[in-house]
Amino acid sequence: MREELVISNFDKYCVPKCELSEKRIKNKWCLVPYETGTYSGNMLCSFDDSPEDLELNISLTGWYKIYVCLLMYDGNTVNIKLSSDDSYFKIASRGKGWGADELEEAFWRCADMTDNKICISRKRLAYSSNSNIAWIRFTPMQYREVQDWKEFFSKPENKRLYATDDIHNKLFREKFQSIEDWNSCVKQYEDSDVEWLSLENIKPLTSGECATGDIETSSFGRINDRNVQEQVGVWYNDKALSNMIEAGHGMGVKMCSSMRAGAWGMGFPYTQSYFVNSFAEENPQLRCVDRDGQVVDALSYAYPETQEYIISEFVHMAKLGFDAVAPIFHRGIPYVLFEKPVADRFYELYGEYPYELPLDDERLNKLHCNIMTEFMERLRNALDEATGKNKTEIHARVMFSVYDSKCVGLDLENWAKKGIVSSIISYPQRIYELLEGDFWKDEEKSRIDLKKYSDYFAQTLNPALMTRCDFKNFIEPYENYCGKLCGPESLKQRILEFMDLERKYGTKIYIEIMPRIMTAEEYKDCAAILYDAGAERFSLWDTYERVPHSAMWSMVRRSGHKEEIKGFASRENEFHRRIKIIRIAGKYENRYKTYFGG
Repeated sequence: MREELVISNFDKYCVPKCELSEKRIKNKWCLVPYETGTYSGNMLCSFDDSPEDLELNISLTGWYKIYVCLLMYDGNTVNIKLSSDDSYFKIASRGKGWGADELEEAFWRCADMTDNKICISRKRLAYSSNSNIAWIRFTPMQYREVQDWKEFFSKPENKRLYATDDIHNKLFREKFQSIEDWNSCVKQYEDSDVEWLSLENIKPLTSGECATGDIETSSFGRINDRNVQEQVGVWYNDKALSNMIEAGHGMGVKMCSSMRAGAWGMGFPYTQSYFVNSFAEENPQLRCVDRDGQVVDALSYAYPETQEYIISEFVHMAKLGFDAVAPIFHRGIPYVLFEKPVADRFYELYGEYPYELPLDDERLNKLHCNIMTEFMERLRNALDEATGKNKTEIHARVMFSVYDSKCVGLDLENWAKKGIVSSIISYPQRIYELLEGDFWKDEEKSRIDLKKYSDYFAQTLNPALMTRCDFKNFIEPYENYCGKLCGPESLKQRILEFMDLERKYGTKIYIEIMPRIMTAEEYKDCAAILYDAGAERFSLWDTYERVPHSAMWSMVRRSGHKEEIKGFASRENEFHRRIKIIRIAGKYENRYKTYFGG
C-alpha cells in the first residue's frame, strides 16, 4: 500500500549535498528551519543568486498528486520539473509584502513518478527576489482517480479557453540555459481546458540595437532589459518557435502567432533600448498624421508599405506551422488618422478634406474601416498563397464592444461576413477621441477649428485618445462630444452583439477575463457571470501572470467546463490551502510579528 510522502526536510533528500548550506552563502541553497501546526522541517531557500540545480533523491512508483508549498512572500518563485520533462515549470505564491508568517500549498500536477525525480532550479529565474519552498507533498492516486483525471480534460466541448503568452516576459524574467527552456510556455497548459495558445511575436519590438550598439556600454532602464537584449538574438529564433509549435500539437493544443498591430516601439524612457522597430525608424514618411499636421509616432495602415511589412511577419509565422495568426488591435492605436492618402481618398469621395471632422464622423470612420478591411483582405490572400486556402486562420484581438472596435477602424461584422476572420477575442478596453476642448467652429460641434485644436493640445494634460479599461466585465456607456451615450447598455447586450457574429457567420467569440490575478473563487464567479450573459468561450491575456499562481490556476484550468463551473468549489484544502507559520529561522511568527514597521 503506497503512502503519502511529504518532503519538508530538504537536507535529507536533495542532491548534491554540497549545494546546501545552513547559512546564506552566495550561490548555495540555504536551509531554514520552520514549524507549522502540520509540518516542520528545513525550508529550501535561495536569495537572488544562482545556485546549482537540485534533484530530490526519492524512489516512487505509480501516479501521484503533487503539491508544492511556498512561502507567501512578494516575488517568491521557483522553477520545478520532473526529470522526464524537457523544460521547467514556474510556480509562484501570492505576495503578502513584509514578513513571513504564512505558507501557501497549491496543487501542481498529477504524474506517474515511476523512474521520475523532482528537479529544482533557481538559475533560470532572472526577475525574482527569492525562492522559498517549505515542502513538496506526494499523494498516491488509485487507478480510477488517474482515469478520471485524464478524462476530465479530454472532452472537446470543454476546450473553451484561449491563452496568450507574452514572449517578452520569458526573456525578461528568465535566464535561458537551453532552447528547450521555451517549451515551458506550452507544457504549462497540459491538463487544462485551453483550446488555443497564442504566442506573442516580439521580433518587431526587438529588432533595434541598444543606444551604443554595445550591450556592455549601454545603460538600461531596468536590469532585466539588459537580460532581454543579451538573450533575444541567441534564443528567440525559428527553431524555438518550431519546437513550441510541435510541443503544442503534441498536447492537442492549437497554436497561434499573435503580434501587436502597432508594433512601432515604446516611448521614453524605453527609447534607445531594444524597444525599437527598425522598419519604423527607417520609414518616418509612413507615420500617422493628426488633423492639424502633427506627426504621430505610429505608422499608418493607409500606406501599402506598412501593410506589407506586417503581412510579411505573419506569413513568416504561418510558414513555420502556426495554425493561426492574430493581429492584436487593442494595443498600439492609432492605425490610421488624417495622413495624405486618407485625406486624398476622402476628397475623391466627398469633395472636401476631413481635417475639421471628428474621428467618429460617419464618413471618415467608414473610410478608416475600409482601409483596415483592405489590410485584412490582403493578409487573408497572402496567407492563402503561402500555406493554402484558409489553412491558416486569422484571429482578431479587439476592443470592449463591436461599437468600440469600429471606432478605431475595425469593422468586425464586415470581417466576419467576408470570412476573413475565424475568431474574435474581445478585451475590456475602450478607446475614443476626447473632444472636450473649446475648439469647435460651430454650435453643432461638427467642425473643428484647427488653430484652436493645436493651441488646446499645447496646453492640456489630456491625450487626444482616451483609454478606459475596466476589469469588472462591463464599462458603462460614455457621452461623446455631442452628449450622446455610446456603447452597449449592459453586459448582456455587449456579449450578445458579439455572439450574433458567431450565430450569423460562424466566427468564434472569446471574451477576456480580467484582472490577471484573482482568487480561485473570484475567478469562478467572474466566469459564471460571463456564461450567464451569453459568453461561450474565454480569453486569458498574459497567462505568464496566471499559470504560476497554482491556487488560482486550479480554477482557471477547468473553467471551460461551462455546465459544471457553478458547482465547482474553490477546492480549498484540496487544490490549495494557506498554512500559518508558528516559527521560522528561530523566531516565533504566529502571535507577535518580529519585523519592524508592522
